[in-house]
Amino acid sequence: MFQRLHKLKDAVSLLLTEPGMHHQVGSFGSDQWEALAVAVEALEPCFEATEQLSGEKFATGSQVIPSVML
Repeated sequence: MFQRLHKLKDAVSLLLTEPGMHHQVGSFGSDQWEALAVAVEALEPCFEATEQLSGEKFATGSQVIPSVML
């Protein structure tokens, strides 16, 4: 979810400039966008490990220890 929000930053920023949207949703300042970018980067290894361990078409038991070592 954070990745998608970060990827759509320009569209979201434009939408938040529409009249009335600020009161409904709030606003994102540069500090919030920077914090989001840091969170996306920090959570990337967790996302990758989840993707690997969620596989249905390949053995995942052998990947548990390498994923924990991230």
